[in-house]
Amino acid sequence: MTDEQLKAVVLPRANVTLTGQDYAVTVEFHFQLDGSDIWYLWGCIENVEDKFCSRELLPQEEISDILEDVIEVDQYCQTEEFREKLEKLALRVAEEPIEPKLEHTQPPLVVELEPYMLQQHAVTPKGKALFLKLAPGSDNTEIPAEFIIKPPENFIPDEIVYESLLQRIYEGVPAIALVGPTGSGKSALAKYVGAKLVEKGWGTFVIDASARLGGDRLFERDDFDPSGTFLLEGFLLKAVRKAKDTNIRLLVVIEEYNTLSDETRREFYRIFTDDNRVYHIQSPQPIMTDDGEEIRDVDFSETCFILTMNPIQERYLTDDVKRLSNAETRRMATVYLGYERDRNKIEKILRAIVTAKPAYKELSGNGNILDDCVSYKLGTDLFLALSDGKDPLGYDVGYSSVADAIWTAALRAHRRERYSIGIEEHILNAIPDPQTRELAAKRIQQATGIVVKIKT
Repeated sequence: MTDEQLKAVVLPRANVTLTGQDYAVTVEFHFQLDGSDIWYLWGCIENVEDKFCSRELLPQEEISDILEDVIEVDQYCQTEEFREKLEKLALRVAEEPIEPKLEHTQPPLVVELEPYMLQQHAVTPKGKALFLKLAPGSDNTEIPAEFIIKPPENFIPDEIVYESLLQRIYEGVPAIALVGPTGSGKSALAKYVGAKLVEKGWGTFVIDASARLGGDRLFERDDFDPSGTFLLEGFLLKAVRKAKDTNIRLLVVIEEYNTLSDETRREFYRIFTDDNRVYHIQSPQPIMTDDGEEIRDVDFSETCFILTMNPIQERYLTDDVKRLSNAETRRMATVYLGYERDRNKIEKILRAIVTAKPAYKELSGNGNILDDCVSYKLGTDLFLALSDGKDPLGYDVGYSSVADAIWTAALRAHRRERYSIGIEEHILNAIPDPQTRELAAKRIQQATGIVVKIKT
């Protein structure tokens, strides 16, 4: 077995958490051939300020067996003895950076080892982020003003979901369904993507969907004057045609796509296909544009759609929010944006929302130090308690609601009950079902010790 073959072996990662404290690391392992020796495991930690590395030599008899192919690497890596070595090294590597934090107590470190992937499945392509090489763009850097959007202020994207969206866009996927619970940041992420794509020569067009938005306003509509009846182009066709005329690609973001009527959504079927993405005017008469031009076809080949929507579950369906048909979902790539579970990331998200508030900026401008006034750790505990994916509350409490609660508490610091006021006004009062409201209050008390009286 060669050094290159050993390096290609994908070893399982170990997730190490410190129970009862805000600490979590990921330890990665690799084989390393050094002369006639195999150093087993090169561990490096993520999610901490410094990286700590450690390595250890495999027993000599095991080295010989692997190098001489007496035992297959897959067989060796799945033995209990080897997995125990991984866990022990992960503990040893993880203990070093947190030793100063432990003081005189010794909270338990918990190691969770990921499954081992067989070599035949662990294909490692040369290079990194191959999808970036697909990035299409245009030579035109002059994006029309109406197609330029600003990124959401202080927005912190989910990097994996962000990459997933970029990958589909760069691959030329016609439509991407960005699915997630209320308040998970779907619209903000879609706009963030649009703002970033300007660098690649893309424009962005945002449509706020509703049940009242019909195909006649999006695509084509009848109009008349003394000379008779004629067709006018809808604002979606107009935007796509202008992008094409100015030699740019266009990202169309449709927010709350499944609030559109079934009839309106069916209009999109022909432009959500992989081939021949042309909207053909089926009326005998052509569309008359604002410039007096007659058109019969609009080319959507340089247009990509991001469609934000809630998960397709019963509790999200209303008279206005419809379930998508199989014919629609087959035409889309679906990317899910759930609630974050990492404490550090949640705290950063809450901090970003609070610090973007005009009131925060005004108070900061007066020289007040606000960081000590807002309890982001309390907000993190609140969010985790109310958005438990394993035991759903039955109501989506998004980041903004929690951020508003802790911000209100900071502004009302003169009151002893400031936290219960913030929680009641921004979280509990928005929950319509009394039983769900009581369950939320109970979880809040268990997670934070704050007692909020339910008003009936």
